[in-house]
Amino acid sequence: MTLLRLCLVVESGTDVRLVEGLAERFDLTILARRIEGGVEVNHPPAISVPSVVGPASRLEIAMLV
Repeated sequence: MTLLRLCLVVESGTDVRLVEGLAERFDLTILARRIEGGVEVNHPPAISVPSVVGPASRLEIAMLV
């Protein structure tokens, strides 16, 4: 079975349960805005999910997207 690809754009952090649930159903990649002093996903996912952490600036992450 071929999975559909999905890029989850995370602007202000997300819950690991959302990441794991989507990863079960899609070929998932995360594109996250860097969270200064925080984390992009609240816990490391139980499965490996490719992630790209972009700049912290909202304008710069919007231009990257």
